[in-house]
Amino acid sequence: MTAVRALTQVFRDPLDPEVFGRLGVLALRVALGFGLLIIGFGVWKSLTLLALFLGFLVALVAGWWLFQRPVLNLCTLILGFTLIAGFEDGTQPTEVLYGLYYMAFLGHWYLTRVFLYRERIFETRESRVLIAFLILATASVGLTILFGGDLRFFIGEWLSLSFLALYFPVREVVTRHKYGLHAVMGAVLLLALWVFVRNVLNYQQILLDAAYAWQVTRGRAVTNTSILMVPLFVSLVYLLHAPKLRKAWLSGTVFAIFFAGLIISQSRGYWVAFAGACVVLLLVMPGRQRSRLIGIGVASIAGIIAIGYVVLGDVFILVATGMLDRVLSIGSAATTDISLINRFRETAVVWGKVMENPILGYGMGVPFSFWDLTFLPPFHHVTTFLHNGYVALWYKFGLWGLVMVLYFWGNAIWRAIRAYRLKGSAFLRLANLGVAGVLISLVISAITSNPFYINDPMFMFGIVTGAAAGADQLLRRSGGDLPTSRTRALP
Repeated sequence: MTAVRALTQVFRDPLDPEVFGRLGVLALRVALGFGLLIIGFGVWKSLTLLALFLGFLVALVAGWWLFQRPVLNLCTLILGFTLIAGFEDGTQPTEVLYGLYYMAFLGHWYLTRVFLYRERIFETRESRVLIAFLILATASVGLTILFGGDLRFFIGEWLSLSFLALYFPVREVVTRHKYGLHAVMGAVLLLALWVFVRNVLNYQQILLDAAYAWQVTRGRAVTNTSILMVPLFVSLVYLLHAPKLRKAWLSGTVFAIFFAGLIISQSRGYWVAFAGACVVLLLVMPGRQRSRLIGIGVASIAGIIAIGYVVLGDVFILVATGMLDRVLSIGSAATTDISLINRFRETAVVWGKVMENPILGYGMGVPFSFWDLTFLPPFHHVTTFLHNGYVALWYKFGLWGLVMVLYFWGNAIWRAIRAYRLKGSAFLRLANLGVAGVLISLVISAITSNPFYINDPMFMFGIVTGAAAGADQLLRRSGGDLPTSRTRALP
């Protein structure tokens, strides 16, 4: 009778939303019933299908429970990044599972906020610029097809770029939950600790497997260094502003751990980026923190040398020689390092293409070729990856994309520094300054290491900019205090 009544009412008043709602519920029930019958027949014929079906039901219940808790859901997403933090060949099952969870997270958040709750989530200029860029970048698939790009590469680059969309969920968690910023920072810290331990184990294996001295001096563990930069800068800022250094043991320990992780990466680009960002922080902070920064820098280098000698023994001389050679070669790398020279060559080739089409760009996934000198014999290398992040943005998205990203990036740095100078919670202010250090270092490293193509720097970019924006809103809106437990929170 319910079905007949619903159908009759639809024909009588087809524009009544209540009638359509009832009919929609009925249709969902019918679809669910047929689906269960089909699945039941399948699992009756196969134990494997039965196991998969039970696993699907467990995942469905767990997902429903998790998506009702936005802070826990976001922290799970951050910690789950460990599933895709490596660089294994091919597509791994864990990457597929995380990708499905990530897309479900974004889809649920944006659909509920925009259509269900009708939230004003694009109320600031920088947020409107960011969402406009993401929409236009997605629409650039037309350019990809027009210029003969590969849609598989388009999808891969789009997924990396989509991590910028985490800006809005992170900002909401920080502004609406009492311990939102603590939870986000804690999840990022645990993720970075996992990366550090993995890199240390990999570096240890390199030293153990080394048969020649040059294998020791050139050994490095550079994977996911951009993730290490986040707790490195945040802990450094908290250490510099500790009332008394003897009370700063926690932030000092965290800084020492991730400073060691930066050292063993032997990445000159990140070394220069860290040093350059510290110089900018020197200009922003008061005189007391400036002197502390210099002292901590000297003490950190001395501590690394002492601990390295105790742990590595005689091997330390070879390791230190290799690192010293990397440091001394920074000034001459542009003319002597074949890898860096090769990056300049690929940049020159792409720059020529940019000048041919500077406004619209070519879209993601469009390849280019250049004479690659890192192989013997050299050959014409066809690729879609460009090491220079700024030229890559211009090449893929034209002048409009470059300007929009630089505006959002620069605005995030400016707001973070401005929030540091406001009155209010020291926890919020220092978190903003730490984020400013991360973003400034990324400005430098992007010259030789494209962050817009790789998952981990884009993941961190979206999270730290969202956290800083949330902390800035709290400082300006609530007098510099953390949100209370009564703050309205949405699932």
